[in-house]
Amino acid sequence: MKQLAIALSKLEPFVGDRADLEQYSLSGDEAAFFLSHVLVAGKSVIDLGCGNGSLGVGCFLLSAASVTFVDVDPRACALAQKQCPSCSVLCCDVSSVTGKYDIVVMNPPFGIQERKADKTFLEKAFSLAPEVYSLHTRGSEPFLEAIARDYGLSLDIIPFTLSLRQQYRHHYKKKHVVHVLFVCFRKI
Repeated sequence: MKQLAIALSKLEPFVGDRADLEQYSLSGDEAAFFLSHVLVAGKSVIDLGCGNGSLGVGCFLLSAASVTFVDVDPRACALAQKQCPSCSVLCCDVSSVTGKYDIVVMNPPFGIQERKADKTFLEKAFSLAPEVYSLHTRGSEPFLEAIARDYGLSLDIIPFTLSLRQQYRHHYKKKHVVHVLFVCFRKI
């Protein structure tokens, strides 16, 4: 995973300018930690809200059979395609994505700027694959448990932290540590 973290840290970051989309990039170490819990070799993977594509690129490097990036921001789509020309890109809202995949990976909006944005991503992810790996804010455990129960899914949660750099006008610190949850949903 150390080699994966080094490779992912060399990717060009995506600097989003739309606070409403909660566009934040993961560091190479954060993306490698995420992917250390996902077995993607030989599987089809879709990366929802891909940003710079770090999760999808990591899946590609870990021998996924195929990787599809999805983002609503055309700049993110172009960057993800540049980072991994062998992968497919869908530049659209996640609600319009169709198809069947083995695994969904995503760092969705946490629902801070737009309430329930994470729920929209999760519900779409559940329709696309039997395994969904996602990040969510700590404190959202009751919501995550309820949605897993509603969809008949098992749920595994691992707490960890992200270090977000100053990016939007409402950010007043150069770096901000956010306590998050790495979540795995699986069809039972």
